[in-house]
Amino acid sequence: MPEETPEKGGLSSLQDALKTTFFFIRITMFLLVIGFIFSGVESIDKNEKALVLQFGKLKSTSNNNSSFVFAWPYPFDSVIKIKTSSSRSIKSNTFSPEINEADKIIQTTPNKALIPGKDGYLLTADMNILHCESTLRYTIQDLPKYLFDNEQLEILLHQVLDNALLQTVSARNIKQARQQKELRQSTQSLVNKRISDMQLGIEILSLELKTSFPLQMRKEANALSLASNQASKLINEAETYASKTVDEAESESANIISRADIDTTSLKARSDALLKTFLSLKGLYDKAPQMTRELLLREKMADILPDLEAVYFTDPENTELRLSLPRRPLQKKGELKK
Repeated sequence: MPEETPEKGGLSSLQDALKTTFFFIRITMFLLVIGFIFSGVESIDKNEKALVLQFGKLKSTSNNNSSFVFAWPYPFDSVIKIKTSSSRSIKSNTFSPEINEADKIIQTTPNKALIPGKDGYLLTADMNILHCESTLRYTIQDLPKYLFDNEQLEILLHQVLDNALLQTVSARNIKQARQQKELRQSTQSLVNKRISDMQLGIEILSLELKTSFPLQMRKEANALSLASNQASKLINEAETYASKTVDEAESESANIISRADIDTTSLKARSDALLKTFLSLKGLYDKAPQMTRELLLREKMADILPDLEAVYFTDPENTELRLSLPRRPLQKKGELKK
């Protein structure tokens, strides 16, 4: 019996050690399972959008308000994150001449003529040649359409941009095609329409165009540019002078009309006052015509001869008039009148 006690004690210690080991193993396995389950959780920045794919098929799309997206771990689910707020751009040199790296460093003499198939160019409505470099900037609006509906989106956008530019330039003469703002607006409007019709899931931000004449026409292009600048300067000066002249004429016209309105108001007021006086006198005249005539005659004679003392009507029928003037001493020569 005493020999079995150490063996039982050792076996008991081994069992305790195994129980402890299995306990930690269970905890570790549980933590590994939890970590595996949540390994598909991805954080999303404010300028990002995410798609959750389950076995390669679209499962859900995150919105801009969520900071995390939950997905089962691979290979069940997968998360695709793309920055949608940042702009993307494509550049087209389809209608530009071919320039290699050596020509960019060393300005060599251009070929006498453009080489078809190598040098790109545009033809205007009046059969002039024009080069153009274009840059299109856009953002992603619909992430699933952007990723899955068009596998070669950049190639498609490149073709849409070239076709729109070709259509807008071919409908204009060389003078109209050189107007960068109108050409850009027309081309961008056409690109927006085609992208909206094809539902590509993107939004156009801006379009930049840089037109130029062929290098073979450098001398003529410089002369045309100089003439255009001079014409623009003269047109601006003429428009400024015309605007100034029109403003001055409108101001003078307003002043004349204002003075005429004032004079009209004054004349109307005077006419109204005279009419009122006339009507009042006419009323008196109608009541006593003879007396009114005598009073008016006395007032008028008093205005003409302020020193008059009296006016007498001796014969009312013939209106014989006698005036009474005050006697004054004779004025000597050189003496001032008092």
